[in-house]
Amino acid sequence: MKKYLFFSLCLIVSCQVAEDLETTDYAPEFAIPVITDASVSFIELWENNSPEGQSLVVGPDGNLVFKYESEPVEVSTLDVLGALDFPVVSGLTDTISILPFVLPANIVIERATISAGFVVFQFQPIADKLVNITFTLPDIKLNGQPLEIETNGFTGITPSVSLIGYTFEPQGNELEISYMATDVDGNRVVLEKAGVIARPTLQFVSGTWGREEFQLPSTTVSIDLYDERFLNGNLRFSQPTITANIESSFGVPIRSRVDILNARTKTGWKMDIDASAIDGVDINYPLLAERGISKETTLQLDYTNSNIVEVFDTQPTELEYGLTAIANPEDDQNLTVFVEDTSTFKAQVTVEVPVVGRAASFTATENFEVPFEDIEVVSEGEFKLIVENELPIGAILQFYFLKGNKLILDSLFQEIPQLIAPANINDNGNVTQAIETTTFIPIAAAKMQNIIKGDQVQVKVTFQTAGNGVQDVTVKADQTINFRMGLRFKL
Repeated sequence: MKKYLFFSLCLIVSCQVAEDLETTDYAPEFAIPVITDASVSFIELWENNSPEGQSLVVGPDGNLVFKYESEPVEVSTLDVLGALDFPVVSGLTDTISILPFVLPANIVIERATISAGFVVFQFQPIADKLVNITFTLPDIKLNGQPLEIETNGFTGITPSVSLIGYTFEPQGNELEISYMATDVDGNRVVLEKAGVIARPTLQFVSGTWGREEFQLPSTTVSIDLYDERFLNGNLRFSQPTITANIESSFGVPIRSRVDILNARTKTGWKMDIDASAIDGVDINYPLLAERGISKETTLQLDYTNSNIVEVFDTQPTELEYGLTAIANPEDDQNLTVFVEDTSTFKAQVTVEVPVVGRAASFTATENFEVPFEDIEVVSEGEFKLIVENELPIGAILQFYFLKGNKLILDSLFQEIPQLIAPANINDNGNVTQAIETTTFIPIAAAKMQNIIKGDQVQVKVTFQTAGNGVQDVTVKADQTINFRMGLRFKL
């Protein structure tokens, strides 16, 4: 916090030279500036009373906003579907074989691209005659041509062929495998103990995907508005919001279902938040022509569609959020969708609390150094305090003189602290004109002698909006309470 404080000892001594010094009642008077052009703002008071000071931010329009974000949570293709690969290890009992395969979800593949894997065929060697063999996988293609592997009857096994770059276009979730084996006379030969070993890994899959539910890990958001850093009092905010930012790169309609949304107070009580406005919302998703991008969806709760204001009145310190995503919620079997091995579904919750609301007995403190080190003995004195309030919040000011930043020696006001009126505001709670107050505070000799032992003064500011804290106002970052303090005293 910037403090424009200038401490200097300015001694104004008026001396009258008398002919007889022994009979002259000489009382030198001194004046010193105690605090010069100091200012505190709401954001500075908050940050200086906060170990981290990261929750209060300044918006583009100068408005103050408390902002809290959860850690992003996400589920990927691997989480939802498992690895997009399937092992094929099977014997071939005929020259044409249809091998079904199962994916870990209700997906029927129409077309897929293969990013890894291999295929190899083996059979019992035919040593007594020359046989030419061609193995064909008509559903696995490169540049539109089916995969073919040629060998002869002597080897008993084909070379391993990489499947990278091939496409997979099955009829249903089935893999067709055929072979043609002929001898030198053109006669068909049936292979003994023929089999296939393959393990394609799919990078991209398009087809149909039946209704599927997958749950995101629940997440929490810590809120420091109502912790124990501040002395007492209450802040009531009239425009808090909870926003769930969701991104999906799954090429399938997804509907959100809110499973958990509640707040926990500092007393441990749990209060449910009305999430009906964001429950059952369809999430934006990329179409097939938009493959490779993520679509964003923003779900928001505010004072117009939820009980969030009442929830914040209970002084929450934590918010918990849990979501289930429902893929193809209408179970449309004619809907063609796509999934990639890198597809993700992400969610992040943000709680924003603009400093628009009410304050009642909300207290914070700030310390300043004072220039009393060269003063030893004094009689009575008088402080002059000039305060200019730019905030739309009234304040009760008390000044405590400290020794060593902790020991309170005395206070400036003995019985009634200084009451500072709020700045003038319009009907919308926005400031139209600052208010300046000048106060003279006489101090008796004994109290004055106690005060000058201090090396710091602590300003205690207790905020309260107009009407005993029932009127909503807007606090901006550049609004401050400015004050100057001077002292006149006699030795």
